[in-house]
Amino acid sequence: MMKTTTLATSFAVLLCAGGCRQTEKDIGQDTVSDSLQTELPKVFYGHLGENTGMSSLELITDSGDTLSLSKADENSGTYGLILGCITNYTDRYAVTTDDSCTFVRQAVNLSQLSTEWASPRTADYTLRIIPDGRVETQGNGIPPYTSWTLDGNLLLLYRTVSVSEPRMATTATDTAEVLSLCTDSMQLSFKGERYETLYHTKKAE
Repeated sequence: MMKTTTLATSFAVLLCAGGCRQTEKDIGQDTVSDSLQTELPKVFYGHLGENTGMSSLELITDSGDTLSLSKADENSGTYGLILGCITNYTDRYAVTTDDSCTFVRQAVNLSQLSTEWASPRTADYTLRIIPDGRVETQGNGIPPYTSWTLDGNLLLLYRTVSVSEPRMATTATDTAEVLSLCTDSMQLSFKGERYETLYHTKKAE
């Protein structure tokens, strides 16, 4: 990774810290006191910049900021979890950073996640993850999920279930840890008890 001057590094950290505060405000966290903000996860959405390399990740955020992040914690040497193949810089990413916004904890390629997946166990089992947050399922081997969100590398799948009271229903959540993700396959772990490998069929619209 190209060496930068101390002044440039300090400027990048200050820019990133400002981006963190703005992102927290945008998602409704502006009422949280400064003493608690450092405990909140820093999640940024955008696409990769061309300076992304073997040891660094450059993210152009949706708000137009440029974040230069290390893929490893310089203190512990621990590498962040990068899910998805870098095949197109226009792919959307969700990137979770450390508190100081200097290195990547998780980075998920949303464009590769948001596709239609099929299970090899049953030919009619499909899970379609749509970028706007909706989910469509087909087949008897999968619950009727209706929506999804992402928390780091945890894929939260929501479904409606009936309760005892007439005409009443509630939402249940199944949490799947995304262990690997590429253009043709994705491996999920459900609470470490069940593992599922899904294969890409076609791009979700």
